Amino acid sequence: MIIGDTMNKTKMISTVGPSSLDKEIIRGLIKGGSDVIRINMSHSNFDEAKRIIGYVREINYEEKMLTGIMIDTIS
Repeated sequence: MIIGDTMNKTKMISTVGPSSLDKEIIRGLIKGGSDVIRINMSHSNFDEAKRIIGYVREINYEEKMLTGIMIDTIS
């Protein structure tokens, strides 16, 4: 979501895991309309989750966007 946009009730959630652990892939998801980046801890470890969170924060700052982060814990 671009800062200043009106809020919609419908949100697009993109799951990011080991196969999409790349800043530019995540940037493409966000610029493509993702409102929330989901990390599935069943398929990611702590270090990967930390990297993804860092990438999302950097991209939000660089692109002046607000993208949420959701962590799906194991079981």
